[in-house]
Amino acid sequence: MPWYDFFWYDENLNKIGEHGVTPTEFEEVVMAAGGIEDSDSGSDMVRGETSTGKFLVCIFTMVDEITVMPITAYEPTKGSE
Repeated sequence: MPWYDFFWYDENLNKIGEHGVTPTEFEEVVMAAGGIEDSDSGSDMVRGETSTGKFLVCIFTMVDEITVMPITAYEPTKGSE
């Protein structure tokens, strides 16, 4: 499992919070992901399940090899994964 340093600040904490996602859940999904995809916006994206069974889509930017700048995360609606 890779290790990343997550760059949290008020704006991205508020954004994921609006979707009911915690920083711990976001980090858990990103660190367990098998690979990074491109999102529709061109940012990096991973999909995965938390240890509690919540399925998340996490959008972020890789600042460098170990630094992740979270953008948003959400539970997709059926058919939008």
